[in-house]
Amino acid sequence: MRTRRRPDPVSSPRDLEALAAHVALGEYDRRRMRQTFRDRIGTRPS
Repeated sequence: MRTRRRPDPVSSPRDLEALAAHVALGEYDRRRMRQTFRDRIGTRPS
């Protein structure tokens, strides 16, 4: 758990970028990442 700087969930677009970086490093949980990403993509498709 090195990601102690962002204990709060992703709520802003900026946090989304940080989350993506953490996910790339494999520091964020896979299930949480999947749910968050799926929610974001399902709500705001690119």
